[in-house]
Amino acid sequence: MERVRAGSVGYFSPLGTLPHDPTTDRPGHIRWVEEEGLFRIDTLLENRNEVRATESSPVPHTLVGRTSSSGIVATGVLRRNVSHNTARHRVSTATYRATTLMHGLDPGSLTKPGVTEVSIRIPGITNWAGISALTESHTSTDDGRALSYSIEVQAPEDIVLTLNGGRSLAVSAHWESTGPDDRRLIFAPIELSCRSKRPKEYYDLREPLLRIQELVSLAYEGMTIAEGGTVDLVTGHSSSHRAELWDSPLMWRRPGIVSPRSMTEFPLFSLRHLGEAAGLRRWVRIWNTYGQAVRPLVDTLRIGKPSAPVRLMDIAAGIEHWVARHRRTTQWAQDTSRT
Repeated sequence: MERVRAGSVGYFSPLGTLPHDPTTDRPGHIRWVEEEGLFRIDTLLENRNEVRATESSPVPHTLVGRTSSSGIVATGVLRRNVSHNTARHRVSTATYRATTLMHGLDPGSLTKPGVTEVSIRIPGITNWAGISALTESHTSTDDGRALSYSIEVQAPEDIVLTLNGGRSLAVSAHWESTGPDDRRLIFAPIELSCRSKRPKEYYDLREPLLRIQELVSLAYEGMTIAEGGTVDLVTGHSSSHRAELWDSPLMWRRPGIVSPRSMTEFPLFSLRHLGEAAGLRRWVRIWNTYGQAVRPLVDTLRIGKPSAPVRLMDIAAGIEHWVARHRRTTQWAQDTSRT
């Protein structure tokens, strides 16, 4: 993933019918643009016919490609720009900008659209989740000098809850070890996963992860971001293929957005305070039912603080939405003397 983000040449084309036809791929280049929080993909247009065909076609939502390191799927294309070689002193190109990249797969092996699992890893929130894959112990001499130190890594049982639409959400403790024998590095973050037995749109499985990310950010009073993830795509022979995932809304903090003051301090509330899995289900249901009322609370974490007048209008709109949704079922919402 890091090689692709730094910049990589390859062959790319919009995703059409499956299986993918590699003869439609065009030479190009992909790189991560930190200032935009987007992947930029430049593809070569070899003649005027290709320029006209590209301009007349709708902007694709997904691109596939092959780079020097691996195959990719870039989805969430926001816009496309076409440059013309009118004076013949430069090539014509089509430039795409996408939010999400899946790396480490063969585009030709994809048999049907959809994914079965999306996972992200957020370090520093073990206090919030109340689970950890690490167990540490040490011994010392009588005068207090360190004598031995040991660490054991073993993932505990997942916290799993069922969502609507045939989806399930899991909170688990992921761990992995890298580095040489004398310089081991252990990465043991909390892993959030949304799964489905049947293939679903990527964004259907990503949506609950966004909601839980915002809940964790409220607990730490700053936008927490994931540091890596995976996605299971449907491939041939009824099997799935796990690819590396980079998704801007989950893994990129906009400039000016408040970050947590410290991930080592105890959060304002924990998963235990919410009732474990039941609390996560309630939060997702509140978001889906009363999104307009919840949005003023979490938008300051995700997109920044608006001006004071806009902030007041957002809060007023949220209150109005909350009252309107309860007017038919509760007495307090029918009291017009307070309006």
